Order: sequence, then C-alpha cells, then structure tokens
Amino acid sequence: MNEIELKLRNFISELTENKEAVFALGLEDSLSDIGLNSIKFIELVVAIESESGIEFDDEDLDIKNFENLNKLISYIEGKI
Repeated sequence: MNEIELKLRNFISELTENKEAVFALGLEDSLSDIGLNSIKFIELVVAIESESGIEFDDEDLDIKNFENLNKLISYIEGKI
C-alpha cells in the first residue's frame, strides 16, 4: 500500500465511518459498496485537494469517473 492509497483509505474511512470495510476493500471494488455516495465523494475531493494541493478539474467531479480506489489513485498520481 503506497502513501496515496493509505491517505485515501483514511479519508474514506472517516467519511463512511466504516474503517474495517474501507481497509478490506480491493483496489477494483466499487466505492459505493462501502457507502461512498456523491455527497461524500465531494467531501473526499475537498479533503484530497486540501491535503495534497492538487485541484480536480470541474469536468472530472463525477463519482462515476472514480468508481474504485485504483481510478482515484491513478488520477491523483497524474496530478502530482
């Protein structure tokens, strides 16, 4: 588990209040399976932007673009 993945899992576990499920989630598993809905996704984006200093493009602010951890990690790595 790299640093980005660990931070994401921590952010998501705080938002969903389900740490055990978040850390058991596979990289390709759906984030909606652990309770990440569109509102919590925006909260996650805000946390990521605040922590990392990157900015999500407006056209990318759709939870469907980030169905799983792998897609989210790849996006962040591309912005760093």
